[in-house]
Formats: sequence, structure tokens, C-alpha cells
Amino acid sequence: GAPFFSEDFENLDQGSLTALGDAGWLVFGNEFDPDTGDNLNAYGPNPAPNNPAAPAFSLIAAGEGGVTQGAQQLTILSDYQNRPAQTAGDLVEANTYQENTFQPADSGKTLTFSFDAKKGNIADDSTAFAFIKTLEAAPSFALIDFEQLDTTNLPTEWMRYSVTLAIREDLVGQLFQFGFAATATNDEPSGVFYDNVEVTIE
Repeated sequence: GAPFFSEDFENLDQGSLTALGDAGWLVFGNEFDPDTGDNLNAYGPNPAPNNPAAPAFSLIAAGEGGVTQGAQQLTILSDYQNRPAQTAGDLVEANTYQENTFQPADSGKTLTFSFDAKKGNIADDSTAFAFIKTLEAAPSFALIDFEQLDTTNLPTEWMRYSVTLAIREDLVGQLFQFGFAATATNDEPSGVFYDNVEVTIE
């Protein structure tokens, strides 16, 4: 059948500051102490931005694709507009994702989050990963599952990757998120390119 979700970014308006947010993408930031790993602050969720003049979280890129990526791609990067944390040397983890709720029919199936990806300008101590998270529904939003795929050191050629999660009965009615994160400090570059995002539940 048709995928639960798919996005190739071709029909989004690269010139629109709200193109990604309008397409349902959300962002959430975490600040971590680089020495202890303690979470110092969290902020969001907010609609995903697309503002090259003030780069943060997400951007629609053009001209980075191969044959199967088409004209437009997704760039994921840290939140460089978080000036206090970046300049203090704290780690700024910027998450860009879609969020949905598990339905009774999903129980016993597998959630597969797949995408094309290649290295961007990520360098220095910056890191990146793709993820599936499950969280308890409001008001707790407590984290249940956190499946990650490290995308820090990808090749410069596009390749296909995936993350999977078995949907247990206890997850029905809870939230799930799938997306990408980039962590940087001191304005170090952190960009990774993604495209042809697809989620299946089967």
C-alpha cells in the first residue's frame, strides 16, 4: 500500500520561510553541558524554519541531489540562532521531525523510517543522527523509545538508510516522532543533506 508518510521536498517553495513548517515539520532544541552531558535547557516545539539568512534547524537546499533526489533536498543543521548556548560552548542539539499518534491497528506492525542522505558541511566536533522516538501522550511526554542512526560521518555520495521500531501494544495512543538531529557548539558547521523521506507501518 501507500506509505504512511513520504516527502521528496520537490513541491515545497524554497523561497518561503514557512515552507517546512507548513509541510508539518517541527523543531525542538536541547542544550547540553559539554562536560557532564546534563540537559541545561529545552525549547520548542515550533514550526520548522527555512531561513538561509538566519540558519537554524532546517533549510530547503537545491542543487545537491543526484538523479533520484531531484531539484530540492533537506538540510539539517544545529540552531545557530541560539546565540547564548553557541557562544557559551554548550552543545546545541537541534531536532527537526514529524509527529503522529499510534493507532490500535498499528500494534504488532513495524515502523520503518527510510531516507536518502549524504554528508554536508558537518565538521569539527559536530554530530548528527536520524531517529524514531516514542513518547507518552500529553501531559507527560515522557520518552519511551529512542532509536538512532548516526549520520555524522556519511560519505559524500547519496545512499539509502533506515531506522525501524517494532510497535508494541503499549504504544497505542502514544506519540511517535521521526526525523533528524544536528548538534554543534561555537558555530561549528553541522549540515547533513537528506531526501526522499518515507515512513511505512506494516
